[in-house]
This record gives sequence, structure tokens and C-alpha cells, in this order.
Amino acid sequence: RVCGSNDVSCYSSYRANKGVCSSLIYQIEISNANVLNSPRAICIRGTCGCNTCCVSWANPVPSGTAQEFELSPAAYKTLPAGVSGLTRNILIGDTCTTQCLSGRANGCEN
Repeated sequence: RVCGSNDVSCYSSYRANKGVCSSLIYQIEISNANVLNSPRAICIRGTCGCNTCCVSWANPVPSGTAQEFELSPAAYKTLPAGVSGLTRNILIGDTCTTQCLSGRANGCEN
């Protein structure tokens, strides 16, 4: 598979609130901030302080090589599928990795 193909697999575990995830995706879509090498996740909570949604990625992204908005295409692809999904073969800057959209910062698989 080609890196950048954004192949989605969905899971029933660690589902997040769709509204909170939509807000998170919008925030990263308009962000020019650099993707951090650590932690490898960006999370927000709903207005009630609950319903966490996170975008996380598997491989370290070298500092200064990618911006947060590069995380949004794969996250958007996962959103309609149930808000717990893994997107393989995504390109963040020069790094080919796997990305997760779920209710926790450390992955979406069981």
C-alpha cells in the first residue's frame, strides 16, 4: 500500500463522542502548530469535562517537519465510521505512520 492512502479500519472499543471529535478535527484543521514528537496525541474534552476525543499517531514525527492540519484528512475519514478507527498509511510530514481517532490518547484497538 502507498503511504498516504489512508486505509480505515473501525473498532467498537474506545468510541468517542462525534460532536467532540468534530470540534477536535476542526481545531487541528485550522492549526499551523507543529506536530509534537511527544506526546503523540492531541485530545480535547467536551464542555461537560467528559467525552474525550483524541487523534493519536504511532511513529515519532521529527520536530518541525509537520503541522497539525496534516492530521485532519485521516481523522475526517474515520469520523463517519463510528468514531473509533485506525487509519493506516498516512503521511504526516515525511513520516509514514498509523493514526487513530478515539476516546483515548493511546490508540483505538482492543
